[in-house]
Parts: sequence; C-alpha cells; structure tokens
Amino acid sequence: MAVAAYVVLTALVVAAAAGVDLGALRAPLGLLLGLAAPGWLLLRATVGRRLGAGQAAALSVPLSLAICALSGTALTLAGVKLTALPLALVVCGVSLACLVVALVRGTLPSPRAVRRAPGPGAQLTPRMVVAAGLALAILAMAASTIQQIVRVDDAARASTPFVALTGKLERSTPTAGGRRASVAFTTINSQPRAIRPTLEISVLPGGNPPLERPLAIAANRQATVREALDTRCGDEVIATLSGDGVPARTSTLRISCPR
Repeated sequence: MAVAAYVVLTALVVAAAAGVDLGALRAPLGLLLGLAAPGWLLLRATVGRRLGAGQAAALSVPLSLAICALSGTALTLAGVKLTALPLALVVCGVSLACLVVALVRGTLPSPRAVRRAPGPGAQLTPRMVVAAGLALAILAMAASTIQQIVRVDDAARASTPFVALTGKLERSTPTAGGRRASVAFTTINSQPRAIRPTLEISVLPGGNPPLERPLAIAANRQATVREALDTRCGDEVIATLSGDGVPARTSTLRISCPR
C-alpha cells in the first residue's frame, strides 16, 4: 500500500513539473519527494535498518540534495536543458530504483520487522554511515558547484562584446611583374553599439602607400572589404583596424607562389 502511494505521489510530482496545476499540493509534494524521500530511500536501499531513525532522518535531507545536485550535473553534461521536468524525472527515477532495491532486500520499515543479527565480517556503525553520507553530500555539492562555475564562466566569455578582424586570400593570379592578389578582410562587431573605424591595407615590402578604407558597422554586424592588389611572391598583405575606440586589430596574409 505504501509503495503504491509513493508511486502515485511520484506521478503527481512529474505531472506538476510538466506544467499540470496542482494548486496548494505542488510545494509540499516537491519538498517531500525532492528533499526527503530520495535520501531516505537511498539509506534504506544501502544500509537498511542498521541506522537509527534519528540518524536516518538527519541524513535524508543532505543525501536528497546530493542526489538532486548530481542529477542536475549529469543532465547538464549530457547536453539536456536543465528544467523542472527532466530533473524531476531523473530524481524520481533514482528514488524509485532505490525503492525497488529496498523492497527486494526487505529493508523497508514494517510493523512486524524483526531486527536481524549482524552477520560475519566488517560491520557498519552508525558513525560510519553518517560520515559516509555527509561526505557524499559534500562531494556532490562540490561537483555541482564547480560545474555551475564553469558554465557561468563559459557564458560570460561567450557574451563578452568584441571586435575582430579576419583575412582571406581569395585568389592569386600571375602577372608580368608578379601576382595580382584578391584579398578580403572582414571586421566583426559584436558590441552593442555601432563603430566607425578605419581599415588600413599595406603590402610589405613595397613602395606604394597604404590603402585606407573608412568603415561604418552597425551593432552586432560585420563588414567585408575586398581589394585587388599588385604583389610579388613572398609579400605580406597587412590589414590594421583602428579608430573610434576600437582596440587595434591586425590580420596578415602571405602571398605564396607555386613552385
């Protein structure tokens, strides 16, 4: 009867996580099956009745938090978006697995339960169980915290505004005095403001003055400048972006000739 009731409660929690409105039942069901039941069932599936009621109650909450933290970390590492429904499915799945193990082992509390005599070999003491449970909870919290820090750092790096300059040699054709190089330089502006820098293109070594191309790039946009330049084998085409508060950016292309 108790097992059937727990399965029904689990189904209600999963339904609530999926968006079903349970009204005032949502909070107490979430607290019971999220902060108490997983740890308590884990203890029943592992150490059984060798732990006193008070010690089991004290460990239930930290172990439940550990299961939730490890479940969230596993979902994130698996690439699953961390929302209420997948987290509820994993936590409830772990709880149900522990419930099945406890049923098979016969370690669920019962009015007719008879305390078994300890068997041969090393025996678990309440202190050992409490220490192991707390250690597991601390390690799970630490793993979840480190994973969250890494996520926040990656998100911060990805969202940092920047201005970048890239270059590409699109074509190089032979001429009487060297090679005609078609180059393209792209300026990427991920800043939330428009910029008006200047792109300077030089051929080194060379006696021609550099080309200057003023740019106007809107926020979160990019602009490409294409030029056909007279070069020789081994020359370098250097583009420098600067001005309008933009940190200087440089892109270099080397003109190579087939042997």
